[in-house]
Amino acid sequence: MIKNWLKKIANESKLSVKRINFIDSNEWVFSNGKLHHKSGRFFSIIDVNWDKKDYLLIDQREIGTLGFLIFKGSRNNQIFVQAKVEPGNIGKAQLSPTCQATASNIARQHGGKLPPFASLFMKNDSKKISDSLQSEQGTRFFQKRNRNVIFEAQNKTKITSNHYKWLNVDDFLPLLGKDFLVNTDARSVIVSSNWKELVGRAPFSKVANEFTKNLLYSFETQDVLIPTNHVLKLLKAEANKLSKPKLIDLDKCKALSIKKDEIRLVDDATFRAIQISVSVNGREVSTWDQPIIDSFSSGRASLYYARKDNILYFLFKIQPEPGLYNLVELGPSFINEPGSKSNEEKELKGKITYKAWQSDEGGRFFKDKTLYSLVDIGTISRIKNDCIWLTLRQIQELSQKGGIFNNEARSAISLLLQWM
Repeated sequence: MIKNWLKKIANESKLSVKRINFIDSNEWVFSNGKLHHKSGRFFSIIDVNWDKKDYLLIDQREIGTLGFLIFKGSRNNQIFVQAKVEPGNIGKAQLSPTCQATASNIARQHGGKLPPFASLFMKNDSKKISDSLQSEQGTRFFQKRNRNVIFEAQNKTKITSNHYKWLNVDDFLPLLGKDFLVNTDARSVIVSSNWKELVGRAPFSKVANEFTKNLLYSFETQDVLIPTNHVLKLLKAEANKLSKPKLIDLDKCKALSIKKDEIRLVDDATFRAIQISVSVNGREVSTWDQPIIDSFSSGRASLYYARKDNILYFLFKIQPEPGLYNLVELGPSFINEPGSKSNEEKELKGKITYKAWQSDEGGRFFKDKTLYSLVDIGTISRIKNDCIWLTLRQIQELSQKGGIFNNEARSAISLLLQWM
């Protein structure tokens, strides 16, 4: 049903994406050392030098809104989802939050309509289930954060567009484990929510099998290998060791190659910034052009889990990244980002118990995709200095704080939530 609905929305959108030269853009210019919109809003393409290395990044430091509405029914909680079409989406349309909007779009800088339901989340007068600031990819964005919020609706919002549906939460969560159905923003909001409030019961208690029993025990246990508050101190201490990134003018950076139709790093190119022209039905504006990130290959990310004293723990790596607001967050156990050279030799051996393809945010990335996997590596034998083993209870607590798990870690965690 959901796949057919998304396919219908995609077909009706008549989405057209064409690559153009930068000089052919009506709205974007090179000036002041960056590629930016004439209005000074939306985002820019910049160069950042950090630890003697250059990084091509998206500068979008305004805080956007990613929000779901939840209705708590007598029998089931329901979630208000949107079928959103983006130029870089695989499949064109994917499930997204009720409101997915940049600050520039909420300010109607594009000259179009206010994003659907944005006014509701701006009022901030509904009961909150969760509310936190979460990062975007720290190797692609510069200090980008979005507000991840879930409001409880007192009544089921009337559907006035075929781009929206009310779904049972228990029907929505399994979609997190399917290829290219739930977009990265929706995954982030769900992971950073209050899971018990979201499902209306003890998380991981709906279906009783060996794996879900282990997940439930990991969620309920008070035993830990590292105190939760120590994780925060450890991340802060690691960040204090690092230098601050410096912005460098694009035209003064010798590490960049700037051509008529692309910007990329010369010696370590994993992706490029290109310019696209877009036309689509059903958006606040029907035509525009913009830069977008195009990676040269797909990525891979794994979340390892193992046991100690019959408790399930999940492995996260302390991950410094030049674009992170706090410079350091927890990443998945293993990450090979889209476009990066393979580093399979760094992977631990284990049994892949689940995997799914997911794409990055289609408004900024052109069909970038990553294969996410859950990997059982048996028992915990030793703990590396740059790694942290956490229970599900700790993951839930830390995910609601913001600035702890990076974008890729949250997508990896979302695979687990299909069993909530």
